[in-house]
Amino acid sequence: MNIFQVGKGEEGFVLVAALLVMMVLLLLGATSLNNTNIELKIAGNTREMVQELYVAETSWQEGANWTVAYSKPPPIINTGVVEPNNVRNFGNGGANVLNNDFPSAFVDGTLGGVPYWYKVAYQEDHQTQGSGKEYRDFYYDITGNADRAQEIETVVRKVYKVGY
Repeated sequence: MNIFQVGKGEEGFVLVAALLVMMVLLLLGATSLNNTNIELKIAGNTREMVQELYVAETSWQEGANWTVAYSKPPPIINTGVVEPNNVRNFGNGGANVLNNDFPSAFVDGTLGGVPYWYKVAYQEDHQTQGSGKEYRDFYYDITGNADRAQEIETVVRKVYKVGY
């Protein structure tokens, strides 16, 4: 007696079972490939967001360095406009030029291929504690923007000697 004898009417069962197993494996492979593509897109978006965040961080620091370069308080360049206290615009626009739309012809720089802008706005000033009348604390609101996607805003303090 042959134990591997195929019963009557079961000649194509192995072929059908093999096709079903192959279809399940093909479906699993396609699903895995789709999940991998989604994960790669998520990782790429995260990388881009982090890069833009670092560029925005660098741009506000460049704005802080811009204030350090002055030996006396920088003049307010926007007078009688929506934001009258700007001492430096995005893209370094001149007096009475607001540049809130980040003009593409006037980027402040690029880092890793990402363009950035920064703006410095005067907030207030008062006498520096423990110093003479000519020393004043100036507070500036500095906004750094990376590729119009990430923005960091911070307040910095700079002591200037005025009236000399």
